[in-house]
Amino acid sequence: MTLRQRIDALVDAIGAKFKEVIGKIGSTDMLQTTERGSVVGAVNELKTRIDNIGSGNGGAAIDDTAPAADKTYSSQKVDSLIDAAKTSVKSEILDGADAAYDTLAEVAKYIEQDKTGATALSEAVAKRLRIDEAQVLTQAQKTVVETTLNLGDTDTDFVAKFNQALQS
Repeated sequence: MTLRQRIDALVDAIGAKFKEVIGKIGSTDMLQTTERGSVVGAVNELKTRIDNIGSGNGGAAIDDTAPAADKTYSSQKVDSLIDAAKTSVKSEILDGADAAYDTLAEVAKYIEQDKTGATALSEAVAKRLRIDEAQVLTQAQKTVVETTLNLGDTDTDFVAKFNQALQS
């Protein structure tokens, strides 16, 4: 191999390694920082921004007036928004319910006092298909479940069906 061929091979190997490194790091043109001349410069810019968060010098400024991508709410504003949301959700859940029944404890007490309602509720819940433990179903109940879940006959012998398919 000539010296020229050896130098060409070296240049090709170096070029391939640079492509590999650039592929892993990416092009500095794709950085979303102001500094794009070097990765070190971009990282230093980010560090400066992080150091300045909250100081108004390039970090996310606190602004309670309106939501924005480059600003944040104060913790007081966040707390007030959470309180407002809780009040709104509670209002939606209660939907005008009597103040005497606006907690689960009050609803439970009412159910205990109204045995007919509690009995009806208990019977309705007992007729539901459980997902946390096995149940023994009558044939009529099993048929209803199979129909509701669109399962077809769950007693199908699939091995026989497979063997039949092999024969045809």
